[in-house]
Amino acid sequence: MGHAPDQHMALMDRTLYNLSVIDRQKTQDGPYEVTQVILSFLTVIAFPREQFLETKKLKWILLDEDIVTQQFEFPSMESSSEFDTERPNTLDHLTRLLRNATAHGNIEILDKPTLLQRRPSAEALIPANSLESDIAGIEIWNEDSGDRRTWGTILTEQEMRQLLRAMSLLARDDRFRKKPDENINGGRPKPRHAELIGWGQGPKIADREKAEKRAEHERKMAQKRAAQVSATT
Repeated sequence: MGHAPDQHMALMDRTLYNLSVIDRQKTQDGPYEVTQVILSFLTVIAFPREQFLETKKLKWILLDEDIVTQQFEFPSMESSSEFDTERPNTLDHLTRLLRNATAHGNIEILDKPTLLQRRPSAEALIPANSLESDIAGIEIWNEDSGDRRTWGTILTEQEMRQLLRAMSLLARDDRFRKKPDENINGGRPKPRHAELIGWGQGPKIADREKAEKRAEHERKMAQKRAAQVSATT
């Protein structure tokens, strides 16, 4: 499993395995393979980006480089709105937007007529024998803290599968995974605020004092806010 946390990598692998089983057993009455493709976004896109990809390295990888288009084979994800304000050009930027969109549920399911209305050029990517009521793809988008859309793209089922394969290859590539702290927590990456909790060697005195001061400050601020509320009521 390399440097990735075992449980998250195993979850990703099992998700992709489940998809392959559903692909073999699918019928008109289920199981439903496109539904499973969409559900797979959480464990194959959001989890790796959040848990074990070294995003600092991804900042240097442009989306038009061979490693992205030829080795990992990410699909081309053009903006689906002329009003989008973000135009990702690095692998870090793109995976961040995809992670945010997936984690916040910014995904719209599209049937064939709707997808082709919004993206006519995708007709060649949709099976000719598909029904108009079938799920043909999705529109996925990112929003800022004010719930304003900043970027989005439309993906067919074929492109969604291509994206899952690309992310699974990226997640397994040692060059872009966080380095573990050896002999600490099974080689998993440091958690956020690792210094404050004494990661790997017990809390240091300075760290404890810093944490205690922060807790005391937060307690005083809470008391101050409570007093202000009482004064106005």
